[in-house]
This record gives sequence, C-alpha cells and structure tokens, in this order.
Amino acid sequence: MRPSDLFHSPMDDEFEKWLSKFATLEDLFSSRDQLYAKLGRQQIEGTIEDQAIVSGLVYLGRNSHVKSGAVLSGPLIVGPDCVIECGARILGRSFIGTGSQLRAGSFVSDSIVMNRCTLCENSVVQNCVLGSDVLVRAGCLVGDAAAETPDLVAFVGDGARLGLGAIICPGSIVASSDKVAAGSIVRNPKGSEVYF
Repeated sequence: MRPSDLFHSPMDDEFEKWLSKFATLEDLFSSRDQLYAKLGRQQIEGTIEDQAIVSGLVYLGRNSHVKSGAVLSGPLIVGPDCVIECGARILGRSFIGTGSQLRAGSFVSDSIVMNRCTLCENSVVQNCVLGSDVLVRAGCLVGDAAAETPDLVAFVGDGARLGLGAIICPGSIVASSDKVAAGSIVRNPKGSEVYF
C-alpha cells in the first residue's frame, strides 16, 4: 500500500509532493526521524498556558494552543491551529497535523495524526497513523498502548469514525470513511499485519 492510498482528502500541492516521495507506509513512518533531526531546537509559534509542560525538541505551529495541565515531550511536531486541552499528553516521535484537537486526558505516542483529527477524552493513540478528519471517540484504544509490539503499526484512513471505547489492534487497517461501532474490536486477519 502506498501512503497516497491511505489519504484521500484534498491535499495542498506541497503536502502531496512530499507524500509522493514515499513508496511505502514504512518509508512514511520512518520519515518522522528526519523531520525531528531538522528541528535541532525547540520552536514555539503558538501559545502555551501556565502549568503546561513542554520539554525536548518540540515544534508548536502558529495559532496552536496548549492549555494548562497538558504535557508535550519531544521530539514531536504539532502543526498550526491545533488545540491541546488540559490533561492531554503527547510523547516523543509524534506528528500532529493542522487543526487537530486533543481533548482532556487523551494520549498520543509514536504516531502520525494528520490534519483536522479529533481525539476525544481519555482516548489512547500509540504506534499508528491516523489519516485526515478522523474522529476518535472517548475511551478508544488505537494501536499498542502496552508497547508490547512497538514495530506493529495500526492505520486509520481519512474520515474514519471510531465509536466510544472501540479498540483498533496493532497491525489493523481501518479504511477511509469506515465507521467502527462503539465497543468494537478491530483485528486484521492473520498474516496481514504491518510491521516496521
């Protein structure tokens, strides 16, 4: 699967050109390290409230807002116009796209979250790629929260909707615009896991 097959929403020319460089999802996922290496230092263009914790190599895009009690620990990139609410945590090797929202208690680690995603309260996203316009409802677990299989990545395509408390297992793929019912468990058939 090519990365461009996962992201079907309209893309600006610059992003489309960048995305076309990657022949495989593995190439896309590993490109995060190249981005972080270019950071070299913390760059803050957005707003950070008192009592928010921001440490390590962090890029915070313009008009992004990190609320009191949120934790960002780099290396990570948060694009413009994002909102990181109180109690939300983003830990290293993550990319958060333009206009995304992480609500109270949400957690992201080792993941790529594309543009305009919403992670609702107490959702966990780890070792995965979320396409644009994905809604992750409260209490969802996407990827491998226990980090037992750190090289096994879950993929959720553009516009997918994950119901309350849904679990997307490591190596699973949720297609673009799919709706996963509340409390469902999504597992890929044996032999179709995606390893990096």
